[in-house]
Amino acid sequence: MACEPIRVLLVEDNPGDARLIHWMLREAGEGRFEFTEVDRLSAALRRLDEESFCVVLLDLSLPDSQGMETFRAVYAAHPETPIVVLTGLADEDTAVRTVEEGAQDYLVKAQVHNGRLAHALRYAVGRRRRQRCLEEARGATEADLKLARRVQDYLLPKGPPACAGVDLHGASFPAVTTSGDYFDYPPLGDGRVGMVIADVMGKGLGPALLMMATRAYLRAFAQVYPDIDRVLTLTNRALAGDVADDRFVTLLLAQFDVRRGILRYTNAGHNAGYVLDPSGAARALLYSTGLPLGIQPDGDFPVAPEVALAPGETVVLWTDGVVEAHSPTGEPFGEDRALNVVRSLSGRPAREVVTALCEEARAFRDGLPQEDDMTAIVLKMPPASQ
Repeated sequence: MACEPIRVLLVEDNPGDARLIHWMLREAGEGRFEFTEVDRLSAALRRLDEESFCVVLLDLSLPDSQGMETFRAVYAAHPETPIVVLTGLADEDTAVRTVEEGAQDYLVKAQVHNGRLAHALRYAVGRRRRQRCLEEARGATEADLKLARRVQDYLLPKGPPACAGVDLHGASFPAVTTSGDYFDYPPLGDGRVGMVIADVMGKGLGPALLMMATRAYLRAFAQVYPDIDRVLTLTNRALAGDVADDRFVTLLLAQFDVRRGILRYTNAGHNAGYVLDPSGAARALLYSTGLPLGIQPDGDFPVAPEVALAPGETVVLWTDGVVEAHSPTGEPFGEDRALNVVRSLSGRPAREVVTALCEEARAFRDGLPQEDDMTAIVLKMPPASQ
């Protein structure tokens, strides 16, 4: 609310002090002040209920209230109205407590001059306005983040594509409202299942928006081009104009031929994926084949040698939020622990493996909040008996 002139509720029971305050503000010549005067706390509370004031100029020693309780009563009833304390009590402890509890300023009558008083009132009004703007901006930011989270949830796969006999599942668990992680099953057609897992450097709204752009580009190119290296090369080129100097995207794009049991992939600087044989041994690693997206606009992302998946084998993909989760002592969860979780659930569905993997990584932090987004995909081949 704009306040010109500045409407002041003066709470002062000494008529001489009230006249002096009027004179001081006239002499200051710093804008216009419009006063409403009361001499009791009870009267001040009634006027605040009935009218809107820009600021309260409050004496702590009143006939019906004394000291800190006077301030607390006004502040509790109307915390939205700034309060400047003007009192005869020159007590440093009281001054500190009053300001700590919400007063905009604490002035002692014997020490204040006209310019100081006018400045305190104008500053209190301006500071409260800035606080309101910050609160509104914070509320808008939180609303924007929640909206972005809803959009992200909508874009995540509702479930894996149908793969005859193959058990496939992915999930993402953000550290904050929005996520820089991403997984998807882009449509590749022709009996081939796409799998992508990615991570934008950082957390929050910026990485989340960049991740949504990555998904859009990749899906668009995947519908036109059959070769995954071409898809990633074009995605990288499109992203080059969207990525700030301090951002990049790591991403692994895999293509699984269900009929032939062949896995092909290209990896833009992402964590290596693992292929575990039926005993749980790491038979193959899906290493990086190129730089992260957004670093070199003309970068290449060659396809690694194909991997033939045997019955009973498991493919595990994750983001660094899983393996880099740290305990309170700073020890990382690590790849060995992550793989042991997968091995311990070798007979369980892919959904349970993904959930347990991320839950174990969070539990490893022993009560500390999650630091980074966690995302994983697990693909399980049917055992030989099926």
